[in-house]
Amino acid sequence: MDVEIDYSRLPKGVADGLREAEETVSQLGRADAQHAFAYGEAFAKAQDLILSEASGLEPQEKKAFAKAWYKKLRFTPRHVANFIAVHHNLQPYRARAVTVGIAPTVLFTVATAPAEKVEAVISSFEEGRPMKVAEVQAFLRGGAAEEDPSEAGGLKVLADIGARNARFQAKLTARWLVEALPPILTAAEQKLSDRAVVRRKLADRIIARAGMASRSLHGLLATDLAYRADEDREAAPAVPEEWRKLPLLLFHLQERKSWPKGDDFHAWLSGEVIPALLWAAEGAVPAKLHRRALAVLEGEGAAQTGHPAAIAGEPADEIALHEPAEADAEEASVLNVEPAPEPTAAPAPRKRRTRRPKNDNTNAASAAAA
Repeated sequence: MDVEIDYSRLPKGVADGLREAEETVSQLGRADAQHAFAYGEAFAKAQDLILSEASGLEPQEKKAFAKAWYKKLRFTPRHVANFIAVHHNLQPYRARAVTVGIAPTVLFTVATAPAEKVEAVISSFEEGRPMKVAEVQAFLRGGAAEEDPSEAGGLKVLADIGARNARFQAKLTARWLVEALPPILTAAEQKLSDRAVVRRKLADRIIARAGMASRSLHGLLATDLAYRADEDREAAPAVPEEWRKLPLLLFHLQERKSWPKGDDFHAWLSGEVIPALLWAAEGAVPAKLHRRALAVLEGEGAAQTGHPAAIAGEPADEIALHEPAEADAEEASVLNVEPAPEPTAAPAPRKRRTRRPKNDNTNAASAAAA
């Protein structure tokens, strides 16, 4: 959101100086050392004007005004302080830093360092040995820079990468499980059959999100052990039985042909699918969505926790019911998209008027008159 600055409350000289600094900052980029020094010069000028007696601001107003001015230009006070430190402390090294192309983040790191440390860092760049921020920080502390994990080898690094990936996959799985809930709840609330779900265009949402959750869970649980060598299966960590059932449920959800038929479909959703998704995504389900799911389960008399079991059913059909607008809005809040407009009722068919034939008496009277 844009921030408006009321320059009319300031003396003309101060207001003109701030407008000039604002114009300078708005024309700069953030890519190189030259711009870092230019930012620092403009911010230092603006800060001196705001904090001066000539601004006419009360002491408690100056800090708030400065913060609002920085926000208008989309900078935080911390970034402004870094640029000002570069301008004030590294001015003697400006030409050399610009020539070798030192990154602004490195300049921020050395802006408050002793002169001999600054000289050593800039000399390293000039000698063809550029330094990363982590290396500069380690040098300023007097130690060696930590090795970049992306450049290191060994099983420990590989295990760390695997642990980070597992945390990411777990969050991704929970996200897709949660996003699968709204269309599933809509189908269960309306007691839709499998065919009605297809007609109401809920099937595509359910299948797509179940598929995404299944792929994330597949990598997380290593469910492909059945295709590995015997020694690999024996050495692999054991997956709890309850978790091993979840991939099977997701497989059935993303396979339209394996859904129970007719009235058995919504009973399967309420009795097995919804409890399993709530169990697996516990802690990630929004409160409103969780209450809605519990209301469905209580209405069906189903348990609030559980896991998938065998699915069965006989072919049947059912007339599609209207999906409530509330379900669309709730699903949109989970997916961060605009909710679909509530459909309007179809107009009632017009009655056809038929002409009644004249009776025989009327026909006879007409003939006699003729």
